[in-house]
Amino acid sequence: MAVRLTLEANAPQRRVTVAFRIFAAIPHLIVMLILQQVAIIAIFFAWFACLFTGRMPSGMGDFLTKVLQYQTRVYAYLYLLTDRYPSFEIGRSGYAVELEVDEPEPLNRAAVFFRFFLQLPAFVLMQLVQTGAGVIAFFVWLITLVAGRNPTASWLAYASMLRFQMRTWAYSGMLTSEYPGGLFGDRDDDVIERAVENEYVEDDQPVDALPPSPRITHLVLHRAAKNVIVLSLLLGIGWSVLNVATTVVAIANIDFDSTFELDQEWRDLELAFDTWDDLTRDCAPATTPDCQRTANSGLRSALFDFERAVVEVQEGSAFDEAVVVLGDVRELYRLLGQMTESADPRDQLRLTLVIQDVKRELDDHYLDLYDASLFR
Repeated sequence: MAVRLTLEANAPQRRVTVAFRIFAAIPHLIVMLILQQVAIIAIFFAWFACLFTGRMPSGMGDFLTKVLQYQTRVYAYLYLLTDRYPSFEIGRSGYAVELEVDEPEPLNRAAVFFRFFLQLPAFVLMQLVQTGAGVIAFFVWLITLVAGRNPTASWLAYASMLRFQMRTWAYSGMLTSEYPGGLFGDRDDDVIERAVENEYVEDDQPVDALPPSPRITHLVLHRAAKNVIVLSLLLGIGWSVLNVATTVVAIANIDFDSTFELDQEWRDLELAFDTWDDLTRDCAPATTPDCQRTANSGLRSALFDFERAVVEVQEGSAFDEAVVVLGDVRELYRLLGQMTESADPRDQLRLTLVIQDVKRELDDHYLDLYDASLFR
């Protein structure tokens, strides 16, 4: 494969670093988030370059490769594949877990053009596995914290999932034309490896003939490790099905008629407020109660219709939000009543400003009500 993971053998880990692993990784997560945003922009422009030239520009390819290598170190640290704190240097840095990416080869323009659709199956599989792995991660963390060592099965499983994750991103970023694979490890006939006291020996060479800590370049997973990946996949599928079912139930419970009527009455109220604002400015020089009374009557009528629509929604799932909105409506009723009765221009100006303030609060409260009526 054009994208390979090399890593040191599973080793004991310090319990104190395991206990605070997520907090120690926060600086790296911030840097990684920034790099990911820059990489997305780079991939956008690289797509056009690859489409027209059939090759990944060397500068962009080098940058994207280094970002992947940095991400590999951060995720390996989070996945408890190693106890060593990762370097902030992008690219390779002699870390316990490294990603090797071959030089970008010529790309098929048709595959580049449809890359978004071609990558979807691999991305869906990656997301499902990652979701389930996130659930299992707590138990792996707990075991590692108590035992001082990541169990071999979970260590191999997370290493294989990390490799598949990086291969998927490399394919998405057009660093390779090879479709992501190897989620369940390498085949036994790809490499002859066996573990002897946590050191991997190629062929039948004695341990003494090898370097002290040979790096693992092939992941041959035993049944327990594959079961961890299968469990992650099943948990990811279950979680996704649960989310879809929850969304379907929520949509089924939406009272579209009431929500549509509420939105229509709100639009009418917005228009009535604009009209009231214009009439109030026109009435200001005259300072006659009749002029302001006429302006207020139209707004009161729109408030009445809107209030009726809110009461219908209140009977459903958005009770709390509806109560707040009704409070704003009744406050507007009260202020309009005072404004109609007042003949003092200064008092009317004060009440106008107060009404506008309450209307701004009503705007925010209505958005909460509308969202609650749809998604609760």
